[in-house]
Parts: sequence; C-alpha cells; structure tokens
Amino acid sequence: AHSKRRLIYGIKEILKHLKAEGINIVFVAKDFEIFKDCSTDLTNSLEEIIEVCNRRNIPVIHASTRSKFSHHLNKPGSISIIGIVDYSGAEELYNEMMKKKEKSDGISEGNVEDTDV
Repeated sequence: AHSKRRLIYGIKEILKHLKAEGINIVFVAKDFEIFKDCSTDLTNSLEEIIEVCNRRNIPVIHASTRSKFSHHLNKPGSISIIGIVDYSGAEELYNEMMKKKEKSDGISEGNVEDTDV
C-alpha cells in the first residue's frame, strides 16, 4: 500500500505542488539567501514560490539551514526548501508555530528558532 506524501522538498517539486494546491506550509532555509545575489533560475523560482504562497495565504517560514534540513530528513546534499502537505498528527506543533509566526514581522520575513522546526 502506498502512503500519501506528507512533505515535499526541492524547488521544482514545491512549485509543482503549490500550483496543484497541495501544500499547506513552506519552510525556506535561512542560508538560501546566498542565491539572491545571483540572477538564477533558482532565485526566480523562489520568488515565484513566495508569490504563490502569499496569494494563497500559505505561510512561508525562514528557518534552520540547508545542511540541517538535509540532516533531519536524512537526505544527501543540501535541501533549501520544504513543503508540508499534511501536518495531521502535529496540529499542536503547527498551531504553536503559527502563534510564534504571528508575532514576527510577516509571514515571509519572520524566523522560527531551529529548535522549533
């Protein structure tokens, strides 16, 4: 039996699932900012992801680092972005995180401590 994916990672996958309206929250690694100085497809894709999230009121949280994302997901390389499809079973953590998010300077600009992610 196949189980439904609870999270998506990778810029192209996130964008694809956002367009299909399948993501509820997006985490972007704080050190993804290094790409902002470059005129790359990655930067354009990140900007598009943030725009889609803003239009659909999907929270974007800048937290942790690419290497920590990879480590916690037990994936090689570095993961810059994670999309949560289904947070059932973790509603309490989600609600707590959203309360902290409301206290920050905006959905796409705030930060959540690494220990909270």
